[in-house]
Amino acid sequence: MAIIPVGGSGGGGGGGDTDDGGDSGGDVASLSIEDLSTTRYRMAPTSGEHSHPTFRARVTNSGSTSAVATVRLWFGPHFVGEMSGSIGAGETETLSRTVEFGDLAMRGVVPGNDYPLHAFLQEGPAWDSQEIESGTMQILADPIPGKGPTGGDDSESEDDPESTPDGGDSASAGSGMSLDLLPPLGPLTATQTTLAVGVGGVLLLVVVL
Repeated sequence: MAIIPVGGSGGGGGGGDTDDGGDSGGDVASLSIEDLSTTRYRMAPTSGEHSHPTFRARVTNSGSTSAVATVRLWFGPHFVGEMSGSIGAGETETLSRTVEFGDLAMRGVVPGNDYPLHAFLQEGPAWDSQEIESGTMQILADPIPGKGPTGGDDSESEDDPESTPDGGDSASAGSGMSLDLLPPLGPLTATQTTLAVGVGGVLLLVVVL
């Protein structure tokens, strides 16, 4: 996950009471975006959370007065939603926003494509705009098997890797096959014994045929 300063006004926190900066006493707010996450990295026209995942941005205020943080959420070049909230001095808050699959078309998001997930913290009087990236959103054109448009379980407890940025399965999950090892025999290890028996069985089958 990368956090990228975008540039902006930087340190112009000046006078006057504002909701997103300093006040007449000289106190200054300083916001930074720490993390961006989602409950699902796949969206589809289906039931459950795949049709409306929740996105969360963690923002810290390291300044001496409260400020309103505004975070804009993007799928690639397409703006899909905004989240905002007041953050007290020295505090960290998690902002959240739910995005509906049915709203994506009006945002220019086309099903059947992948889009980088990123967000921008809007600049304020004493902090620059910042961008944060977090994996890739897969926007599916068809319902996910077992999670059709009228039913299907989509709970967080399922064996689903989609709450992590890579969304990938582990290397051991590929074939779905397991191999029971035989005990060691003489100088051979359990693995070597098993492989030797397997090769011998194949050769015997060839001879019989």
